[in-house]
Amino acid sequence: MEEAGDEGVIRKVQGDLGGLTTDQEIRTKLSECYSKALDELAA
Repeated sequence: MEEAGDEGVIRKVQGDLGGLTTDQEIRTKLSECYSKALDELAA
């Protein structure tokens, strides 16, 4: 990763997928995964 944080992850995923998904779709999925991870850690 060239940069830290969500923006770096989003750019990396967009590059890996070659434009098959939008920035907003990636942000939505990232948010869903983050929420699920927090729930699992709290359990």
